Amino acid sequence: MPDGIYDLGGQEVTVQEGKCILTSNGSLAGSIVTMNDARRNVAKWLGLSIMEQLQITSVNQAKRLGLFERKGSIQAGKDADIVILGLNGEIEMTICRGAIAFQHKNVFK
Repeated sequence: MPDGIYDLGGQEVTVQEGKCILTSNGSLAGSIVTMNDARRNVAKWLGLSIMEQLQITSVNQAKRLGLFERKGSIQAGKDADIVILGLNGEIEMTICRGAIAFQHKNVFK
């Protein structure tokens, strides 16, 4: 989320300068790291291959959430949710249920 004030489980939090804090007292309220940044961090720290990164960020998460029958891998009958990464690891495109949901303006040009 961009900088601003939000509700987090009934508590007002402020997201500013890369931090999420309780508005009432300034205590750290949570992380604002993106999934892609988390993927890059763990890959760097543990030296994971792209296949290991996919296992952690897609397969394992879908199983943990009880959604693996529909999400987490590319198979016939699943939702066709796909994230396409560029060579630099940035998200170039996301496809949700077979339709493009996000496309970086320079992708495929």
